[in-house]
Amino acid sequence: MAATIGSAIGKRVSFEEISDQQAYAGVVRWAGKGPYADALVDIWRAVREGRLATVSDGVMQVLGRKAIPFARWAEENANAFQ
Repeated sequence: MAATIGSAIGKRVSFEEISDQQAYAGVVRWAGKGPYADALVDIWRAVREGRLATVSDGVMQVLGRKAIPFARWAEENANAFQ
């Protein structure tokens, strides 16, 4: 996703992977300890592991149209990343 956004804005975009412990520490700084922080880290782990990589018809249900590819979305919203 970072590379796709970078392509859309004509700049190199990268990311730094962090551990669950680092993510948790970051969440605790602004949300405090507890179930919310635990849930966020669990969701981020599931995304990272591909457990939430499913395709649904949610866009069609909500917007009444088919979903567009991420690259197209990045191109259409490139100004937001400047």
